[in-house]
Amino acid sequence: MLKKLLGKSCQKERLFTLLISLNIYILLMFLSARTLADPVFKFEQNSLNLGKLTDSSKVKKFSIPFYNNGTETLEIDFVKSRCNCVTIESFDKKISPGEKGEIVVAIDPSKSAEGQNTQILVLKTNDPNMQYSIANIYYRIKLGDVVFSPKAIKLTLSNKDARKSFGYPLNSVFVLDLWDKRLEISDINKSPHLMVDFFDIVHRCLQCERRGDVHLFRFDMRLTSDIPVGPISEWIGFTTNHPKYPMIKIPITGKVQSRIKVFPKVLLYRSLSTLDNLERNIQIIADSDSDILEIEQVRPLAQWLSVKKVRVDERRIDLNVLVDTLKAKAAKESVGILKTTIILNITKPDVVEQHIEVMVLSN
Repeated sequence: MLKKLLGKSCQKERLFTLLISLNIYILLMFLSARTLADPVFKFEQNSLNLGKLTDSSKVKKFSIPFYNNGTETLEIDFVKSRCNCVTIESFDKKISPGEKGEIVVAIDPSKSAEGQNTQILVLKTNDPNMQYSIANIYYRIKLGDVVFSPKAIKLTLSNKDARKSFGYPLNSVFVLDLWDKRLEISDINKSPHLMVDFFDIVHRCLQCERRGDVHLFRFDMRLTSDIPVGPISEWIGFTTNHPKYPMIKIPITGKVQSRIKVFPKVLLYRSLSTLDNLERNIQIIADSDSDILEIEQVRPLAQWLSVKKVRVDERRIDLNVLVDTLKAKAAKESVGILKTTIILNITKPDVVEQHIEVMVLSN
C-alpha cells in the first residue's frame, strides 16, 4: 500500500516538473522568436586603436563597420561625439536584415590633446534591446619636430587701446625645436602695422623626453599706433630649414572699433506712395565727451536721394534723408528694387568712411 502511494507521489512530481519545463521552453521560444523579429545592432569591433599620431599629422579618416543581425530594418538616428576633434562624415542610416553598414569618421590630430586620447562615439538606433551603442577610439598624440603656438591671433580693440604710443602688445609666438637637427629661422616678414622683436633661446630641460638642450624661438609683437579703424588683417611669416615647415605664416585678425556710432546703417523704404515715409534721419555720435565730431563730406550715390544736415554740434550730427518720388519712380521702372548708398567721410575723432545702405522695395 505504501509503495503504491509513494509511486503515485513520484509520478505527480515528475509530471509537475515536466509541465514546468515545458512552460519554460515555450516561453524561451516565444522570447527568441520575438527577438529575431526585431532589428539587432552589432559592431564588428567597438574599440579601435589608431596608434601614434603627431600633432602635425593630416586628418585621419577611417570607417567603423557594423551589422544588422535581426530580421527587421535597422535605423540609425544619430552618431555623436563631444570632441571638436572628431567629425562624423557620414553613416548608413538604414540597413536591411543581414546587411553591413559603416560610420565614416575623421579625427584632426591638431585639435587633440597631447598624450593618450580616448574619443567616444554614441549611436542611437531602433534596436529595442540596445537603443544606444558606444564605440571607443584610442590614439596617442606625440608632438611633432616643430611646435608653434598660437597658430592664429584674433582680437577686438577699442580705438583708445589701438592708439597707445608704443603700440598695442600682442600674444608672443613661440616656436619649439624638437628636431634631431638644429632648426634655423630666417627671412622674417611682417605686415605694415606690426612691430616684431625676435629672440633665439636655448636652455637645459632635464625632465623632457629628449634630455639636453631645448631650442626655443620667441616673437614679441605690437600693433603700430597708426593702425586704421576697422578690420585687422595683419600677419607674420618666416622661413625655416625644416622640410615639413619651409614657411610658417601666422594671421592676426580682428577689429579696431571706432569712437563713432552711426545709426541706422540701413534705410528701408517699403513704398514710394506714402509721403509720410519718405523722410529718414541718420545720427552720428562721438562715443566720448572729449571727442570732437567732424564730417568732411556726405555723398549720396543716387540722384533721387538728397541729404542735409539738420543738427551739428561737437558730439552729434543729425542728417535728414529725403527721397524725390518722381526721380525714384522713374529709376525704379528700369531697375526694379532701388538700392543705393550714402557715403559719410568722417575726419574726427577717427578718419572713417561709413556707408549707409538705402533700399526701396515697392511703389
